[in-house]
Amino acid sequence: MENNEIKEKIRQDMDAFDVPDSLSPEEVEKKLEHTKQRKRFFAGNRKKGLIAACAAFVVLLSAGTFALSQRFFTTDSTRSGSSPQSGSNAVAESGTKDSSDTSYKEISELINEYNNEDRFSIVKSVDGAIPEGAEVEDSADLQENTGDMAKKNSNSTSSSSSGTASPSYSETDTQVDGVMEGDIVKTDGSHIFAVKSATTGFQIKIYDVNGANVKKAETLLVDQMDCKEMYVKGTILILVCQNWDSLRYTESNANEKAESIGPQTVIYLYDISDASSPKEICHHTQDGYFETSRLTDDFLYTFSYFSTGNSECDPKHPEDYVPLTDGKALKEDEILLMEKSAHNSYMVMTSLNVSDNKSFADKGAAFGGSDVYYMSNNNIYFVNRGYSIFSVAKDGRQDDKTSILKYSYDKGKFTYVADTKVRGEISDSYYMHEYQGNFIFVYTKYGKTGKTNNGLCIMDENLKLTGEIDGLGKNETIYSSYYIDNMAYFVTYRNTDPVFAVDISDPKKPVLKSELKLPGFSDYLHSFRDNTLLGIGRGGKNESSIKFSLFSISDDKELNEIAKTKLSGGTYCLAGSNHHAVFIDEECGLVGLGVESEKLDENDIYSETYTYEVYQYKDKKFTKVLSCPILYSYESLENVRGLRIGEYFYVVDVESGVTVFDINTWKKAK
Repeated sequence: MENNEIKEKIRQDMDAFDVPDSLSPEEVEKKLEHTKQRKRFFAGNRKKGLIAACAAFVVLLSAGTFALSQRFFTTDSTRSGSSPQSGSNAVAESGTKDSSDTSYKEISELINEYNNEDRFSIVKSVDGAIPEGAEVEDSADLQENTGDMAKKNSNSTSSSSSGTASPSYSETDTQVDGVMEGDIVKTDGSHIFAVKSATTGFQIKIYDVNGANVKKAETLLVDQMDCKEMYVKGTILILVCQNWDSLRYTESNANEKAESIGPQTVIYLYDISDASSPKEICHHTQDGYFETSRLTDDFLYTFSYFSTGNSECDPKHPEDYVPLTDGKALKEDEILLMEKSAHNSYMVMTSLNVSDNKSFADKGAAFGGSDVYYMSNNNIYFVNRGYSIFSVAKDGRQDDKTSILKYSYDKGKFTYVADTKVRGEISDSYYMHEYQGNFIFVYTKYGKTGKTNNGLCIMDENLKLTGEIDGLGKNETIYSSYYIDNMAYFVTYRNTDPVFAVDISDPKKPVLKSELKLPGFSDYLHSFRDNTLLGIGRGGKNESSIKFSLFSISDDKELNEIAKTKLSGGTYCLAGSNHHAVFIDEECGLVGLGVESEKLDENDIYSETYTYEVYQYKDKKFTKVLSCPILYSYESLENVRGLRIGEYFYVVDVESGVTVFDINTWKKAK
């Protein structure tokens, strides 16, 4: 994760509260600017560790006056109920309403209630006692449905994690076939587009590519923005950005800027039919911190997180507390009020037809926010990992709950389907999957004594629990997951690396087909040719070396490790935290990634080197075929990508340029 992204996450969690000057986002940013971020044992913990440390630091220094935001805590008291009967189509009764019942008045009252609550007073005291009046719940029940189901189509089709074949040029690796994901480097086969941060904003470097010949065609500069993701669709370049401006336009104040509650996500479309002279077609805005986006069937779907802050809300002025899209407050019937409980945040969603792009095709928001997203070919699942400070286990430990919200989408139109709550954490989009209309996910659940328990759940199209397998990898944590059609593969870790294979063909009875225990762990999984699975992680306990593992999948779905290699000197890569940073070519058996290596020379002088490396699986082993030096800095791993166009491989360092190699010889092209 880039420094700017980390700072934005911290800012999100501080927006809604009165914070001492020394703990303002600006002061925290200043401290971060001068702090070198050191790597952890695996990439997935880098983000969690830094955010948790900052959160703990803030709470300790501001006890009694500051509480973590809705991003990680909820203030609603969720009732404890038994799980629905297996296969039941009954919808649990609750206070959930669809968007037609939402009113500005009700929203403003809930935000004001949230801002006026003394949330800190109910947090567990330092001696571990349960707060007086806090609800004590048993963590055994998995699911609690909270939503009315809207009428919907039931013709969901299967979606599996995509393999990466060898077209005329490589695409950004995606989770679901047909659902494109944005990145900082893209190609259309004739040009390479790369995002580079600049002092006043960002640059898009455009290169003309003809085999070994690469020349810069244009540099496009956009001020006061960070470019978060980029797409190329035909002759249109799509930039999904987040502005630096603390001001925003409102409908009632169209010619003057009014003070903003937070940043806006900005979508730019450029005509690149002449790549040497890009021309802006249009731009659109939606309130909030950028979260993620997807592009499918000519529609761009963009999601952001919007927090209202702690100002008093007047129902007569919704533009002050309701998300804006293109300067206009969302209408009451465009906002889903999942629960009548106090919040101050929204998940904002828009769709834009990149061809007919004068206005958003559809827009909406869910009151309460979301932080993990999974998009299949027909549906979008929003996950809010809310840790309720009202829900305390019998030992005084906070209990974990996860909210799941489902929307269907079709040609840009969003339709609410259902929502539910489950116990346990779903912490990554790759932990989720849709198969034959059912929703599948793996989770980590925390027991009464703080011990962990992992499992897999299957829900029907209405988010009703149909089947579950539990008790896998006890006292361990899920590090990675990957789905191939009717099989779920996931890795847990503590002292060994169990790789689980679960057959999800029968939605009522998932079956554990294999459990392979190995030293170390894999925090990245990906299909790799027919009947094999690639894992990237660490070699073993207390080992810092990067390890590739290749697992065979037998006809009866048993897993066996058939090849492994440790990257000589390699101690860190981004595979576990950013799958876009890994190049996979299954047909050619290629794996590419940026690698940080550490070493001590004969004089015990420590040094770090950074390279982009490509490995080929051939003759039952991985062999390094390329090692290309990249800029000497941690950020260089974030800013380098590998891609293939025809017979050439391109190492794109957004800071220093493009290096070309002939894939037949793996020598630098002349």
